[in-house]
Amino acid sequence: LRESGAFVLGITARQRVSAILDYAAGRGVRRVGVGGDDSGWAAQVRVAAEIEGPAHGITVTTLPIGMLDAAPQAMADTDDGLPDAVLMPDPIGLTQMAPQLAVHGIQPLGAFTELDLTQDQVRQLDGTWLAAPDPAGFSDFSRAFEQRMGTRPGIIAALAFDAANMVERMRLGGGTDRSAVLASNGYDGVCGHIRFRDDGSASRTLAILHLTGGGLRKISTAAAA
Repeated sequence: LRESGAFVLGITARQRVSAILDYAAGRGVRRVGVGGDDSGWAAQVRVAAEIEGPAHGITVTTLPIGMLDAAPQAMADTDDGLPDAVLMPDPIGLTQMAPQLAVHGIQPLGAFTELDLTQDQVRQLDGTWLAAPDPAGFSDFSRAFEQRMGTRPGIIAALAFDAANMVERMRLGGGTDRSAVLASNGYDGVCGHIRFRDDGSASRTLAILHLTGGGLRKISTAAAA
């Protein structure tokens, strides 16, 4: 990205994974199994976990397919080898694992691209920790967007809104070139605080959310990653 001069505005897998692993490590998690397939977002989450895990004192392993579907006795015989937590890149996969995770006391972690969960998923994923934009700021934007457009926004709409506001702030400040982006100490937007680096990457602040009681509750603010 340094050569192209472009900046990454989107919320990356590494930002989400770093935030949730940092929080989990602070609560005693030392072994994390990462599930999902080998394509797209799931692959990005796995690579991010392999990079960020050691930095937070966490051993990361790829979760074998079927590991949590074993017979009860087989699972009991291998409890010492089970992870403290399981990180999944999608709510469907984590929902499928949820019953066995609960049986074995394994903490569910999520690094989802969106938080458009169904009520059934919210109920089944009770206890899950997630890293996401602070719902307080996003909910205000969501209400205004829905009133005007007649439909609820996704993360792409929120990022586009933040991008437009950034450009307007830079324009009012006297410039919209690369140096103006880097000169700023950061921007507060719908998707949280973001500060760009010279290499095109960004430091982004996310919230740690707890799925509980049929809804999302903010329990911490993650260190910028």
